[in-house]
Amino acid sequence: MWKDLGLGRKLFLTFLLVGIVPIVVVGALSCRRSQKALTDQTCAGLAGVDEYMTQILEHWLQDRTSDIHAIPLTPFYVNAVKALTGQGSGKCRRDSAWKRGPFRGADR
Repeated sequence: MWKDLGLGRKLFLTFLLVGIVPIVVVGALSCRRSQKALTDQTCAGLAGVDEYMTQILEHWLQDRTSDIHAIPLTPFYVNAVKALTGQGSGKCRRDSAWKRGPFRGADR
């Protein structure tokens, strides 16, 4: 079969084997390596985001835990507990802390 081909066809087939095939092989290898590099870079970036979000969540939980410990010590809750347990002055509904509430200003 090779002997029956003319010189032009032989040169063309040789050019394909010597020139195009290595380029295709190198391109395929480069594509795989770049895909792996992008995947690794994305995973590393997501790991950083994961660490950052974990720190934010832990800080938020610490703040809420502090709130849980601090809110019962506010005057509103102290007066409410005294009024409900009978240790207060006996003015449960008329006490100014009941009208004001823990989150409203003193002027209401």
